Amino acid sequence: MTKAIVATLSMNELTGRILDMAQTGVYRESLFEAFKPVATKKQIKEAIALAKQFGLHTDPALRDTELGTYYQADIDKVASFQTTIQNSVILSAGDDMAQKLLIATRTVKLMNVE
Repeated sequence: MTKAIVATLSMNELTGRILDMAQTGVYRESLFEAFKPVATKKQIKEAIALAKQFGLHTDPALRDTELGTYYQADIDKVASFQTTIQNSVILSAGDDMAQKLLIATRTVKLMNVE
């Protein structure tokens, strides 16, 4: 019995790529198609939700019946995501992913306090 090797992206990588694509605008269904080989639909939805905390927003005027919601991203907020990831979540082999995620989540929550 052989198992297929499937490339996967971390939540940070997936969120970052969604934000990158949204800087020029992207439809929801296009995200699902683009990341189908490397992420489940649930993971993509979770990454979209996370990306909304870093400037991802919808444009209701451009909603399409087949392609769904149209997303765009605020370039300045995308830069804050990239800075946050670079400075707070540096992963190495053997790291405790749960602990790193907890730290990243706390960092994001602190950034959202006004």
